[in-house]
Amino acid sequence: MKLKFRNKTYTFVRKHNIQIDAKKLNVVGREGKVQLDGFAEHPSVKNKKIVVDKSLTGEKELEIILHEFQHCCFPDLSEEAIDQASADMAKALYSRLGYRKSE
Repeated sequence: MKLKFRNKTYTFVRKHNIQIDAKKLNVVGREGKVQLDGFAEHPSVKNKKIVVDKSLTGEKELEIILHEFQHCCFPDLSEEAIDQASADMAKALYSRLGYRKSE
């Protein structure tokens, strides 16, 4: 799958399909390094995608996934509010509650 973002074309592989708030979101992973750890397509895009750099692991990967989900669920929140909330949630889930991703 190819996607153009900020005048660059990215090729993605699908990792998961997730339902959130009765809206289907596609979560995909990117091979290799990108300047962004992740991004979410605009809420008006049909079958919008959440893109997460596949090189991320552990608490940082969880933080970016939570961050991008929040953009989809709360598109009017500021970037600063989403940054803080996703960092706090990831720390609580990963460090304090022992969340780990299973394949």
